[in-house]
Amino acid sequence: MFPRNQKSLSATEVETGNHKKNGAESKSHMSRIKLIHLNAMVKIFVRHTLEDYAKWKPLFDGHADVREKYGCTSASVFASVENPNEVLLEIVWKTKEGAMQFLGDPSLKATMEKAGVISAPEFSFSE
Repeated sequence: MFPRNQKSLSATEVETGNHKKNGAESKSHMSRIKLIHLNAMVKIFVRHTLEDYAKWKPLFDGHADVREKYGCTSASVFASVENPNEVLLEIVWKTKEGAMQFLGDPSLKATMEKAGVISAPEFSFSE
């Protein structure tokens, strides 16, 4: 259902200066090599039913600093076309440990209650 082994790519350019030309070492020809780094990211997909999206969204946005404290790099919200009070969240984390610590933070439950989340959250993880 969800993509497995999600990776983000980043590139680093490195200049090298020792090249062989016709068997002789030449320092006048510089080249760039791109090193590709695979950074494993963890995604949590969360499904909620809300009392009122308009009430929930500002509280969700206001909780961003807590998510970031645990290593959240992005959060996307998708509301159902049929019922905008049904949402799917895609939250990206640096590590699974950070994501799990966030899920145990007492402020999460308190914010969900205050924001009007009326269903038990459904979670799916992707690495």
